[in-house]
Amino acid sequence: MGYGLLLNVSMVSTSNLRLGSYSQTLVILQLTSLIGLLLGSFLRFNWLEKINYGQLIMLANVALVFAIGSCFLGLPLGYTLFFKLIGIILSGYMAPKYYTDLVQVIDEEQLTRVDSLVNFVLLISAPLGILLTTICLQLFGLKTSWLLELGATLIFILAGEIVIYKNKH
Repeated sequence: MGYGLLLNVSMVSTSNLRLGSYSQTLVILQLTSLIGLLLGSFLRFNWLEKINYGQLIMLANVALVFAIGSCFLGLPLGYTLFFKLIGIILSGYMAPKYYTDLVQVIDEEQLTRVDSLVNFVLLISAPLGILLTTICLQLFGLKTSWLLELGATLIFILAGEIVIYKNKH
């Protein structure tokens, strides 16, 4: 759903999810994302080279679940930043691997269509997630919205793992 929106609302309403003022916390949050993306994209870690693509996806998803769970439990922002950093490093690490695999698996004629479809799904998911999160916040409140976010993430991960498993067998 809308993890970013939910985190912003939580930072406004909960003091332990802020480091200084709200604007300072936003800067720290964005810097964490930037640093994670740069580290994941440009650094190569030997231990990550041994992990296959499906396991990398699962590790990034587990980091997201822990980040959402730390917000749901009301833990300080440092926990959320740590798990978010790990997830973004893994995502940044996977991005070049993803596009290399995409080029190798799909023929040239279909590559543009598949890439366009993936980009469309990614672009449409942000406004839909924000819309669903806004509705949940209005109907259920902050704590229940975090619980719904956690549940939706777990369902998404489970569905993804089932698809990955079926494609292997």
